[in-house]
Amino acid sequence: MNDRTHLLPPAALGLGLLGAVLRALQMRLGFEAETGLALQGSWINILCALFLAAAILAMLAPIWSPPAEKLSFTRCFAPLEGVLPSLLVAGAFLFLLSGGLYFFRYIQSGKTELDLVLGAFAACLTGSQLYALRRWRTDGTVAGLFLLPPVVFFLLSLVAAYLAHGTYPVTARYGIEILALAALAYGSYQVAATGYGQGVSRGLCRGLGLGIVLGFTAAATAVDLAECLTAAAGALTLLAYALSLQALSGEAPEDDGESAEA
Repeated sequence: MNDRTHLLPPAALGLGLLGAVLRALQMRLGFEAETGLALQGSWINILCALFLAAAILAMLAPIWSPPAEKLSFTRCFAPLEGVLPSLLVAGAFLFLLSGGLYFFRYIQSGKTELDLVLGAFAACLTGSQLYALRRWRTDGTVAGLFLLPPVVFFLLSLVAAYLAHGTYPVTARYGIEILALAALAYGSYQVAATGYGQGVSRGLCRGLGLGIVLGFTAAATAVDLAECLTAAAGALTLLAYALSLQALSGEAPEDDGESAEA
């Protein structure tokens, strides 16, 4: 099977930006202004549902790379160059901003201590992301320990989003955010696995693709700013990893043995 890894980033980014446009239109046209209920038979609601189904199936399709397992970070990702460090830095500071909003929400309402935890954890996450960026640029690899904080952050954000929206009767208004946070947690987990030499090519491509598409789509919701920034930060971060993907065929490059030992 041909390795189409290089096609994944533009495909995921294109779908993500299209999803963001559709989601913004849905939030403007798909709900009643007075009640917030979804409009029955609305063309934009139907179109968004069809788009999500098609995009998720496209990202789950086993076409992006041949199956390969036990892949190290250096086997999966090329050295940083171009605009990729800027994407990672932007993602790191968006995490910090989202954490500040979670903290501010806790001060305002005090309803759940989870917002306070997310605010504090976001600061630690920003530091770990910047340190991981430094290690990637200088050593060409990142230890798994410094790739785990995003996984924990997205899982906590997923719980917080469910607690905040789970009792709301209109699933279409918050469902994309729930899906996006779950996808971002999955994509970050697949990236972290490479730091331990346990990367799986198809799982990595699926995680990156779903995280980018759903992350950018959810970022356009503009209802809860903290969740929007979290989704945007995760999508930018996974996009940087996707753009640095190397061919994930079962055959490693000739110099990969030395990199893996490092």
